[in-house]
Amino acid sequence: MGHVCRAATDECDLPERCDGRNGECPPDVFKQNGQVCKEGAGFCYNGECPTLDRQCSILWGENSKASESICYKQFNAQGTIRGNCGMDTNGNHLKCTEDFVSLHRYHRNLMCGSLQCQFGNQVPLFKAKDQEYSRTLVYTGGAEFECKVASGSIRDDIVNMDLHKSNLYFDGSKFTIELLRE
Repeated sequence: MGHVCRAATDECDLPERCDGRNGECPPDVFKQNGQVCKEGAGFCYNGECPTLDRQCSILWGENSKASESICYKQFNAQGTIRGNCGMDTNGNHLKCTEDFVSLHRYHRNLMCGSLQCQFGNQVPLFKAKDQEYSRTLVYTGGAEFECKVASGSIRDDIVNMDLHKSNLYFDGSKFTIELLRE
């Protein structure tokens, strides 16, 4: 096989090799979208593995990670800035609901709503004119949980991942791929 002219940048990327017939490195190729990555925490999407922890660190800083499931369960069912499953055509936040499907799917719908993060910066790293964000502390069983969400526009040049208009999650997130498979 030829010399590697472009190394893989992620476990979902593939190295490109010179073929000996062309003086340029071939186009970038990557694993098929939907392949499991990060030991089941995500699925490959356009050469990257967009896990919830990675998305939180992009939005809130390198020490941020996904919040505990209590944040998703408590807030994404409310349909407010603190948690929702998108917006209707009138701009109202939607509650995450069962939609006549199994309880297991309902849990994933809650987890597919607003990206709930903890730790990192107190405000999102990226500022936008239409941006809203919220930080709530939840106390249960003697423990404190931080639940942070952000919505609004975001720059297009962030790690080659697209953030849905409502900023719920990045394209290629584990939960978006799982829902597409059903």
